[in-house]
Amino acid sequence: MGKRRRVGVEGGGTTFVVALSEDGDDWSHVEERFEIPTTSAEETLQKVKEILDQLYPFDALGISCFGPLELNETKEKYGYITTTPKLQWKDTNILGILAGKDTKWADVPIGFDTDVNAPAMAEFAYHNNTNKNNEKKEEEEEEEKIESCAYITVGTGIGVGLVINSKPVHGLLHPEAGHISNTPDKWQFPPPTNTEKSKVDDNENIAYDHFEGTCPFHGSACVEGMASSVALAKRANCTLAELKLLSDDDIIWEKCAHHLGGLCATLLLVASPEKIVLSGGVMRRAVLFPKIREKVYELLGGYIGVDRVQSKKGLEKLIGPSRWGDTAGIIGSLYLAEMAYLQR
Repeated sequence: MGKRRRVGVEGGGTTFVVALSEDGDDWSHVEERFEIPTTSAEETLQKVKEILDQLYPFDALGISCFGPLELNETKEKYGYITTTPKLQWKDTNILGILAGKDTKWADVPIGFDTDVNAPAMAEFAYHNNTNKNNEKKEEEEEEEKIESCAYITVGTGIGVGLVINSKPVHGLLHPEAGHISNTPDKWQFPPPTNTEKSKVDDNENIAYDHFEGTCPFHGSACVEGMASSVALAKRANCTLAELKLLSDDDIIWEKCAHHLGGLCATLLLVASPEKIVLSGGVMRRAVLFPKIREKVYELLGGYIGVDRVQSKKGLEKLIGPSRWGDTAGIIGSLYLAEMAYLQR
């Protein structure tokens, strides 16, 4: 379809990323990439605008960001970050600031969605061969096309993007499954005194930590409050930098897998995605993937009678890492730009 300049902006709690792609039909090929530490909304977005000004002219812009976001174009606060736990960013008109009438690029096609819906759509499109070249097709095992996909990012927060019936889910707001209620893991609290003796014996050697979670809204009662990098570091009594240095057999990864496995099992029971992709800083810890699959198998207990949850090989196809690793978020933003351009 010819060469065109797409620009993507990914807004994360730690870093904002801006990228340029101008490689013909390949929206996933990044030509230039810029990173900006996330500080205050005013300071961060001003720096993003300066980079966009350097890259202009471009043919389309895709913006994805942490939320919650108002995605309903009929609402007064369309384009705003709303009730975010990141209090400096509450009620920030991110779309208006980055692509408002005062910008040179106000009239270019613009795509806007959450920082998890965007990569969910990119993963979905790529899986369905939208962007596979012949060489990649020969290298990868051909899989059936899908109509649904879940994307989970696990970093300083936990977010979930959903594509159902080939479309991203918005609805009342958009998926916020990182804050879904979870069941305590066995290391949190001792069993009740009236628990059967055999169960008490099984837990005799457990060091209960009574961890209260880190979510400012739900404490330990949601997945983000227990399995985000912030929660894991606090529970392991270390800094975020030290968390990366813990060994693969540290008990913290078992605790993490309990909550992420519960999230995946819940998504399978509620939304029935045909593929679940996990990404983000915490998921660089590759040992988490088999632990999460084991937990999903345990929690479902054989109830869903399809091969992808009944066998180890099936679960490996169902639950896996992003094909783009840590760059999945910005690739999703470039995909938003591409779709906005084609729709225009």
